[in-house]
Amino acid sequence: MNNLETALKEEVLKERINRFYHKNKIFIKFALLFFIIVPILIQIYFYFDYKKKENLLSEYLRAEILLNTDADKGIEILNKLQKTSNQTVLLLSTNKLLDYYLENNKTKQALNIVNNMNFNIKKNYIKELYDIKRTIINFDLIDENKILELLKINDGDTFKLLKNKLLYDYYIKNNQVQKASQIKNIK
Repeated sequence: MNNLETALKEEVLKERINRFYHKNKIFIKFALLFFIIVPILIQIYFYFDYKKKENLLSEYLRAEILLNTDADKGIEILNKLQKTSNQTVLLLSTNKLLDYYLENNKTKQALNIVNNMNFNIKKNYIKELYDIKRTIINFDLIDENKILELLKINDGDTFKLLKNKLLYDYYIKNNQVQKASQIKNIK
């Protein structure tokens, strides 16, 4: 009798599993597909994103090497990289172009790059650094309103000392000794 009960219980269990499967067949298949395909698709996305970033960095390195051998081709690649959405490559290529132009006494091109920088920088301290760089490169051509706009000094500012020094030098250069002494007294 025990064997008969066990066989009946097994048969009932099989019947319940079979009914549950037929009742929820679409949901079970969808869940299996979801848990198998979604992780695979996520991995594929990350792989291609990584490859894209890797290609951008290799293009940057190629341009850096070409600046020494074929400057026009290197500059062309760096200009192309400035239009990328990858902020790291964008900043690297912009800085490399600026360095190249300044090292080769091509200040017009450097000024052009600095004055046309309007990409969206997410980190505030990088924006401040670019404003300082813009001020330094434009130092001989800049007017007082523009330098004050670029070098907004706030309490707790990361580059407050450097900004004050630039303002002080600007006022000394323009023979505005009273304003220079006011800047010097600010702590």
